[in-house]
Amino acid sequence: MALISKAQGEHCSIVTMYKVINDGWSVGLNPDDKKKRTGAGKGTWESWMTKKNPYGIGPGITYSLASILGQGKFNDPKAVAWVNTWINQAIVIAKHIGYTPYDGFGQQRGDTDWMYGWWDGGKNIRGIPSNKVSVALQCIWDDFKKYEKISSKQGLFANQKDNWNPTDTYLITSDADKKLTEFCDNLTNEFEKAEATPEVYIRSVNDFLIRLVNEGGLVPISLKKQTAGVSISSKENNIHPIPGGKIDVVKGNLIAPTAYAKFDVIDTKGGGTLDFVSNSFKFTAEVQVGSTGNRYHIEQRMSSKVTSKAEVKDHNKKDLGGGFIAADAQAGNVPVAKFEELITRYAKSGTYDSKIGASGKVLNGNVKYWADLHDEVSKHKFKEMGKVNMGSTTILKEQYNTQDYFELLSEFDKAKNDKELDAAVANAISSYAMKKSRKIKKGEFSGKIMNKLRNLRFLKAMINADEKDDLCMLLTAIYYQAAKMKMKDTDLQAPFIKLASV
Repeated sequence: MALISKAQGEHCSIVTMYKVINDGWSVGLNPDDKKKRTGAGKGTWESWMTKKNPYGIGPGITYSLASILGQGKFNDPKAVAWVNTWINQAIVIAKHIGYTPYDGFGQQRGDTDWMYGWWDGGKNIRGIPSNKVSVALQCIWDDFKKYEKISSKQGLFANQKDNWNPTDTYLITSDADKKLTEFCDNLTNEFEKAEATPEVYIRSVNDFLIRLVNEGGLVPISLKKQTAGVSISSKENNIHPIPGGKIDVVKGNLIAPTAYAKFDVIDTKGGGTLDFVSNSFKFTAEVQVGSTGNRYHIEQRMSSKVTSKAEVKDHNKKDLGGGFIAADAQAGNVPVAKFEELITRYAKSGTYDSKIGASGKVLNGNVKYWADLHDEVSKHKFKEMGKVNMGSTTILKEQYNTQDYFELLSEFDKAKNDKELDAAVANAISSYAMKKSRKIKKGEFSGKIMNKLRNLRFLKAMINADEKDDLCMLLTAIYYQAAKMKMKDTDLQAPFIKLASV
């Protein structure tokens, strides 16, 4: 279990912003020399931040954080990086709204013009007075959820707020809070029209939010933990029009030698559960849209017994020493419906799960199809990267040709229980049959076979894109969908400011 939960991270962040901006508490100094903090106003990462809290940090901040976390957790050395993350987030947002944080030099002051919202916190945020708490932004999503044609439009929302708006916390002026509250109160009168044309309706809501952001009254924030060695900055998303209305001129490529989707079947711990040596397809890529470049990795893996998900993490350029480092926090998951549509279109498979059956019949009648696809994927050399590391078609260290390998997977999938699986494995693999003690279990192996077939489908989509010199667009679409960024002006994602290491 993580030391700091998602809820605690968001709660501490918005309270720190309130204490720094509204109350004017000090963000502190470099504890190693106690001189003026070199990162003041910038959110700069400094080497001491992984081991020490700032010197002279405002007592109002430390008291509030300890109250939220508990004294023991606040004093845990592992919490230091989090405390510095919250301080640097507050510094960057303060700069964004035109306030210079107090660092112990000069006159302490504050900016009391702002209200503070935490999406999951409701009307009561411990550490912030109730008259400074806003819930104006949440009411829009609450209304969206009441109407299925809106909340699940084109699978974009799928009743997941982050697929529309990844905002975690926000600052809002009292004037903008009133405007947004009145706007939300009037939404109910528009739902009959909205159900007829939900895309137009959602875009009109987003346009209203964009106006508030551009007027300086709303600061919707998507939070990411600071990555050690990389400074925090803010980036506006889905706010400004895209030149030409859509992103269609990009650069993108895979980074060698990072891609793998290993298929070796193993007996975990020498007497445990049948499994694959890797249940993921993972690769690293870089994309560039205009002057903005992003490096990331994606991992397609199981999310339940029968489904998979695609997780994306940024690779940040280090402040010092060169090179890249994977971010501590995810950039996001690609929305399931959008990911499946994207892969289906590029793979030309008709449906995302075409030729993938249910548990017990996963490969039913389609062994040759998947064996041939595995062979195709294994041989393909991607431009600038080469082949994907597919491992070997081994089962319990026995090597099989591709056809026999998938035949055996099908047999193991059909086993209804551990006893049937034991018999199937013993019948196929003599070295296993001769064991004195056989304790192999099926576990979630059928679901894991489904996931490996989806790995192959993802790879087929990438091969097709690569052969048509369109891989750059596929890689860009994956990143932008995970990060909830628009590819077209007509897309339905809402405006937000990403606060993260870059």
